[in-house]
Amino acid sequence: MIPILNFPQYKGADNTPDLMNWTVLVYWASMFMAICWFFIYAHKIYFGPKTNLDDDQLITTGEVEEMQIIEAVVTGNRYDSGEKA
Repeated sequence: MIPILNFPQYKGADNTPDLMNWTVLVYWASMFMAICWFFIYAHKIYFGPKTNLDDDQLITTGEVEEMQIIEAVVTGNRYDSGEKA
């Protein structure tokens, strides 16, 4: 919705500072300040979202092949483990 609000109300010679849509300036100035703040300071203290899963809920390397087999059965595709018989 914000990009639509940035379109000018008047075009061409009719566009004067008194008639200008100042939303574009306010929106992009605040976005610029937020991005600058992140790269100057916040990247030092923000480490991203934390997981809410316990270690026993995570999929380990051995379970990946099992998950591929289950997915192949569910979708109806043939599972090929890459091993020769």
